[in-house]
Amino acid sequence: MDEAKLAQSDVFDETQLVTFLLAEEEFGIPISFVKEIVRVPDITRIPKVPSFIQGVANLRGSILPIVSLRNRFGLPAEERTEDNRVIVVEVSGKLIGLVVDQVREVLRVPNEWVEPPPPIIAGVVEMQYLRGVAKLKDGARLVTLLDVERAIPSENMIARPETNSRQALATEVQSRASREAIDGEQMVTFRLGGEEYAARVADVQEIIRVPDISRVPGAPAFVEGVVALRNRLLPIVNLRKRFELPAMELDDDSRIIVANMGGVVTGIQVDAVSEVLTVPNTAIEEPPQITSATKTHPLRGVAKLDEGKRLVMLLDISRTLSVSDVHELAKITGGANSEDGAGEPSVKQSLDEEQVVSFRVDKEEFGVDIHLVQEIIRLPEITKVPRTPHFVEGIVNLRSSVLPVIDMHKRFGLAPTPRTDSTSIVVVDIEGRKTGVIVDSVSEVLRVRRSAIEPPPPVVAGVDAGFVRGVGKLQDGQRMIIILDLARLVAVDEAA
Repeated sequence: MDEAKLAQSDVFDETQLVTFLLAEEEFGIPISFVKEIVRVPDITRIPKVPSFIQGVANLRGSILPIVSLRNRFGLPAEERTEDNRVIVVEVSGKLIGLVVDQVREVLRVPNEWVEPPPPIIAGVVEMQYLRGVAKLKDGARLVTLLDVERAIPSENMIARPETNSRQALATEVQSRASREAIDGEQMVTFRLGGEEYAARVADVQEIIRVPDISRVPGAPAFVEGVVALRNRLLPIVNLRKRFELPAMELDDDSRIIVANMGGVVTGIQVDAVSEVLTVPNTAIEEPPQITSATKTHPLRGVAKLDEGKRLVMLLDISRTLSVSDVHELAKITGGANSEDGAGEPSVKQSLDEEQVVSFRVDKEEFGVDIHLVQEIIRLPEITKVPRTPHFVEGIVNLRSSVLPVIDMHKRFGLAPTPRTDSTSIVVVDIEGRKTGVIVDSVSEVLRVRRSAIEPPPPVVAGVDAGFVRGVGKLQDGQRMIIILDLARLVAVDEAA
């Protein structure tokens, strides 16, 4: 797989990983080693090799050694399932297939989240095969990072058969290749409504789990809402709604494919991501005439795999939405994540608008400029700090950084209320200083016309007007949002 096309791994201070399961533990390897991910093929056994080398398989006419990572790490053997996959990696110019229980996802991990592996992990995998542990979701999710070059067996561990035996083996494996063409397209396959689809790897930026999605009033029906992804607002398109398929509840298999749709970086919600594979050009046929009758149809072909038993519909991501749909997405993001100039019309339109994150505190709705919001997290354990203003609740650990936290009830002089599952911390950045503010619940991301924002009266809902920048009137004045002046709100030194 062309590393530059897939993920631009190790960009600046991030590493992009392919994560997978072994014995219910989650592991990851840098995507720069991964060439493709395929279903477990027919494997030809090789005599006089270590038990973890299961044999060789055909990969489009080439012989691919197959290694069981369970056996390699001394884990209990299990029966094969439909979830098992082979991750094809390239080390020192040689390809080798690694059998894993299940491939999870592709994700980006800041290097600062990776720590040296603790000795306790040695009970699962020998320390020599590990290069660190990535702590995600404030440590609630751990991904063990493999040292691929050490985990891969050296060449001298694979018995070298005599020339005649090797030639016979190659003939046997290649006879099952059905003369597949070497040239092909690399695809990410995914499921939607019981059918299998695929998109070009070059069009996919990353694949993530489905996070909490904020609804956007007035958005097209196929837009689920928006999420914050590394300080970028990402609109989420539900392909089930776009393709007029029955709705389905989200589950652990649901994923978001991040791709460029007509110049706007967008999250595409799908039922599940299956694998990454190379589709031979000879296996791709033109779409049926009934679908190709319209130029805007997103289907660009059908791949016939496994001798025609498996059909994969190939999507052209750029044609999944119409031009007007793309403009609607650009409006939602304000053009902030547009590429190739696609967002310019919406940027001009947004000059008379503000985008705010709204939340509730004591039954009142407040809003803050979305550009100041770094992220929104659930309420973690808070450490009290002595000799601080009464409204400073304490500090929390946010990815190994100390984050001061302000209780909005106390800051506004309001009566305290019990905290619930909806209680959240909105992390804001004011002139380089990050602070967390505790709110009762986060509502949504919305756009407010500047003309609908009025100066605050002396007292707004019992809140000191010094904390308020204005009041936004929505729905003909039936809905009021108090827009806060965050710089004054978090000025702890001033209050002290």
